Amino acid sequence: MLLKFSVDNYRSISAPQTISLIAADPYLPSDHHLLGWPSKKAASVLPTAVIFGANASGKSNLIEAFELVQLLIMQSHSLSGQAPLRTPFRLDPAKLKAPSVFVVDFVIDGVRYTYGFSLLDRVVLKEWLHYYPRGHRRILFNRARRRITPSADLGGRKKVIADLTRSDSLYLSAGAQNGHQVLTKIHDYFATWIADKPSFNAEPTISEHVAQHDLGRIIQILGDLDTGIVSFRKRRRKLGEKAQEFTRELDALFQTRFSSWKSIDLRDVPEIQLGHRGALKEPTYFDLGDESAGTQRLLPLLARALNALEKGSLLLVDELDANLHTVACKMLVDLFRNEKINKKGAQIIATTHDTNLLSMLAKEEVWFTEKQRTGGTYVYSLSDYRTKVGDPFEAGYLEGRYGAIPRPRLRVL
Repeated sequence: MLLKFSVDNYRSISAPQTISLIAADPYLPSDHHLLGWPSKKAASVLPTAVIFGANASGKSNLIEAFELVQLLIMQSHSLSGQAPLRTPFRLDPAKLKAPSVFVVDFVIDGVRYTYGFSLLDRVVLKEWLHYYPRGHRRILFNRARRRITPSADLGGRKKVIADLTRSDSLYLSAGAQNGHQVLTKIHDYFATWIADKPSFNAEPTISEHVAQHDLGRIIQILGDLDTGIVSFRKRRRKLGEKAQEFTRELDALFQTRFSSWKSIDLRDVPEIQLGHRGALKEPTYFDLGDESAGTQRLLPLLARALNALEKGSLLLVDELDANLHTVACKMLVDLFRNEKINKKGAQIIATTHDTNLLSMLAKEEVWFTEKQRTGGTYVYSLSDYRTKVGDPFEAGYLEGRYGAIPRPRLRVL
């Protein structure tokens, strides 16, 4: 369960910015489900945060910061070391030589943890993992460049793993790769994060992904959204000659690189068709490529949402409203706000331009990104503003009361 996420000097983010899911107000409306935090009875955690802001204000960069943290934890120990570890803020020359910093506060099994690291292009400068087993901070490890200081609380082969940790890899990543019990548990939390970005590919390549999930539940939701979709079927389709040729070349390449690689079956591929209600008694089935852009977007998004709800994971969605109606966006968010559906503490953080959602959210669920004069992204919450019960958030936002809107200057050409 995520509590807070902070980032400094990454892409358009030039100074420390934090997004928090800790609910300051425990008396939100009954339809705004709060997640329990057993180790701190006075606090609750929000399952949703929706980020609004003008184009190029840094919404996507905030989501990408989450993704970078996950990538480095998952792969930094096995990366080749050739690619830069981060992308610093480029509009200030001083920031190019300054470290990028990432800090995550989260809860596992009722215990709060704080994990963070700072890095330059090709070296990890600092890394730390602390926890609060009885409400008081205890250190699991601290790191300053290659000098790693694990505590007795960490246990396991901590010194051996420290020797295996390269200057450009995270100790957490090395520990998980070598089976350390505590570090693997922390690693596995970050592994559950699920990222979704809109795809504008006319030929969807989502059949195999969606097939792994409960399509029946997805079809039910699509039906509830009045799409006319009432059923689905799976079939196997033969690959065309060009596709087979490409697949053979790819298969041969992977066989030379990976000894455990299993050859690709070139005979056929799984495919999903959706059945639509019409004049006929039986549904008429269409290929995914014939579906609307909204349906093509909803299928993988719903699959990832259901996956997150099943595992109690964090779902990161960039451009929630891409090709989707407001009602569809709200229904997706409501899956996480419904305690009968969200039983394992899943959370969603999404960016959007759909201001209609503002009238459906509590102020603590609303976040803004605004580009400052220096070009840096400023992240803040609607809770920073005094509002009255019944205030129309959407109207106030469009009128500029909360900032984070574009201010165009029209010129006669």
